[in-house]
Amino acid sequence: MKKVKQKRKPQDRGLKTRERILEVAMDCLVDDNIHGLRFSHIAKKAKVAQPLMDYHFPNLEALLMEMVLLQVEKLRQLSTDAIEKNLGDPKKTLSAYIQAPFLLAEGDARFRAVWSCLYHLASVNPRFSNLNIGFRKIGRERITTLIKANLPIDAAKGKKMQDRIDSAALAIQGLITGLSFMAGTDPAVNYRDFSRLASQVSQKIIDEILA
Repeated sequence: MKKVKQKRKPQDRGLKTRERILEVAMDCLVDDNIHGLRFSHIAKKAKVAQPLMDYHFPNLEALLMEMVLLQVEKLRQLSTDAIEKNLGDPKKTLSAYIQAPFLLAEGDARFRAVWSCLYHLASVNPRFSNLNIGFRKIGRERITTLIKANLPIDAAKGKKMQDRIDSAALAIQGLITGLSFMAGTDPAVNYRDFSRLASQVSQKIIDEILA
């Protein structure tokens, strides 16, 4: 019996076009960085008519925002998976969470390009700055929870201890951000070395809480 070929729905075609634009745009960002990113170049490489490009992304900011959200979701999922795989061992859980962005960056040029782009955008654009602040707040809260899991139950109580835990979470987050930025500036960097360094220093920060 001959199969009837189903017609692709307009919304399916639109989604495919949008995905293709995003993929090509991230590849262009890898090659040209934020300063060389051009709508016309993206449209040409994606083989999409300019009006259709404008329909999906009315401006460069909208396109960049979608790229950032896509890569942040990828990191969120990887971080969640890393935590779940190491449940039951607080030290390994925290270490896996800290190492996740480095290991993702190691094998994903798009993630590296978009992540570096976010650092720049957050310094010059209020929308991206607020977005980054929100991301960092969520990250600190998760790090705080993981730090507490590494401490004896009685040791994690009291305002003074909470202040020390909050400071440690901020320091660990700053360490991850700083090392990520440093790693992103050197194409020959060994991301696994950076991930191990971030994990080791973070453990020392936690050990000092109980010192």
